[in-house]
Amino acid sequence: MRSRNTESSFGLVEVVVAISIIGATFGILVSLALTSLTLTQEATRRNQTALLLEEGAEAMRILRAQKTTIDGWDTYFADNNSTLPLGQERCLKFSNGNYTVDLLGTNDTEITNNCLITPDGVDIQEFYRTVKVEQAYRSTITASRGNLVAYAPTDVTPVSNTRLITIRVYRRKKENITQLMSDHVQLYLTDR
Repeated sequence: MRSRNTESSFGLVEVVVAISIIGATFGILVSLALTSLTLTQEATRRNQTALLLEEGAEAMRILRAQKTTIDGWDTYFADNNSTLPLGQERCLKFSNGNYTVDLLGTNDTEITNNCLITPDGVDIQEFYRTVKVEQAYRSTITASRGNLVAYAPTDVTPVSNTRLITIRVYRRKKENITQLMSDHVQLYLTDR
């Protein structure tokens, strides 16, 4: 009889170990699925950000191309314009089939209040886009003569009718939705 009780106890230990292994495996699989879902969502947000940056660059090219109309080069890119003063960040919006550059302050609250992007009219409170137009400079240093530079160090000259355009897309941080993170792209535009 003793040997029978020992065998019965050994069977119970095997069942407990097997259940523990199955439970741990299931927990690991659930953890992997959740991590995969989180990474997929972040990749989707990064992809959306990249597409919005690209669209912003195209929007500025469209505004440049409209230079023969009232909304052209002189309105958005001239040295002394009042619509988009050089060096100031502004909202870049699309509405009623047209791109516009709207006024903006410099803090996160004004960005979230004024620069919301609503794709297809859906207010997702996720992405905000701004544009900044700055003077382009050309280096006069012998080693890099003729290269465009993004800032005005010494030994540079301003390039007439050429602007450095910075498109920035802000998005809410997943961990803290009251904070914004941003990505940007820069390009040069001329009046031609």
